[in-house]
Amino acid sequence: DWPVALLRATGGRGADVIVDVAGGASLNRSLQALQPGGLLHQVGYAADTHADIDIYEAIRRAATIRVATAGHRTSFEEVVRTFELHRLHPPIAQVLPADDFVGGLAALKAGGHLGKVVLTF
Repeated sequence: DWPVALLRATGGRGADVIVDVAGGASLNRSLQALQPGGLLHQVGYAADTHADIDIYEAIRRAATIRVATAGHRTSFEEVVRTFELHRLHPPIAQVLPADDFVGGLAALKAGGHLGKVVLTF
């Protein structure tokens, strides 16, 4: 039950931003873990393409939900194979420890970088 664990880890505050790649029932779990006024990015549907949203939870959290497409799994697997075959590596602009998530968001917001901002775990 990761929303409970996340709320516990944040002292009951919840996450500022959640990126949900699973879809389906995961959408409501993501809402439960969101802090009031937080942002939920729905970028996939690996678990299911249908979700019954708990509108009460969305309103209670004053959630902003953004939806983006990320393509399908077959396309992703083809990209990964191409990277492996040609030994391609995405450019990395900055590597930060996972506990500096806020610094990573600040780097993304500042812009001007070429490459990925990576968090290490």
